[in-house]
Amino acid sequence: MMSIFSKLWGFFAGLCLMCFYAIYNLLRLAKTCKKGQIEILKRNTYEKKIDESYRKDDDEFFKEFNRRK
Repeated sequence: MMSIFSKLWGFFAGLCLMCFYAIYNLLRLAKTCKKGQIEILKRNTYEKKIDESYRKDDDEFFKEFNRRK
């Protein structure tokens, strides 16, 4: 029994290292995706705020234009 374990010890150690490396990469990928999603949401809300401000400016412009007619 001990001789089998000693022969396969390197294989098990390598397998564990590969598993940990794969999990580490998946966690990094998930973190990056989450960060990217947050940036996309920030950009979308920023663009909505800009659109609203332009809409307000356009409405004010049309009101002023109509008053001057």
